[in-house]
Amino acid sequence: MEDLYLNGMVFMNTVEYFRNYKDEILKGDEKEGISYILRNARAEIFHQGTRILHGDKANFFFRNEEDIGNIYCLTALWKDHLSALVNNEFEVDLKLRSMGESCVVIHNPKLFMSKLSEELNKLELKFRMHAIEYLDFNTTIGEYGIFSKPTEYSYQMEVRVFVKSEGLHPLTLTLGSLQDIATIHPAKELLLDKTDNRKADIIDY
Repeated sequence: MEDLYLNGMVFMNTVEYFRNYKDEILKGDEKEGISYILRNARAEIFHQGTRILHGDKANFFFRNEEDIGNIYCLTALWKDHLSALVNNEFEVDLKLRSMGESCVVIHNPKLFMSKLSEELNKLELKFRMHAIEYLDFNTTIGEYGIFSKPTEYSYQMEVRVFVKSEGLHPLTLTLGSLQDIATIHPAKELLLDKTDNRKADIIDY
């Protein structure tokens, strides 16, 4: 996190990395990269002309090569979160605070995203930014996509940057110091104060 705070170093791992990552606090997601869901379909599987499996309630999960690439995940605080304030403070979920030893709170997210977009454009990389939509994976049918995640991840309040690439290696960008638009904190002590003029909008762990 010091590299991000002092030098603006942004580390973007691959979709495949997060799909294969196993942990107890939901950093990884085996459903990462699924683009379409088909449920309760009639299916037959053949091997060398012989039907070896068939059923009427098969589920299929499709992946789109357009969703192969690198992702950068941030936590965003929206106006809606103000309703959850206690004594003018917003306490970040304990699971989120367990993701790392420290976190960077970005107080000017528009400028940060502008810096990130500018660097990606310099590298002529195609990218998209969007808030994650949390869905009940067990009942979702049809479009899913790189900006969708199961509801159990909703505590992360994620905004994601997706960069189209071959998805073979992590991607590192350097945006320059963020000290004028961010602060760094021990993650387990993070408590955001509405009365702070530097009101937090985006957090990276």
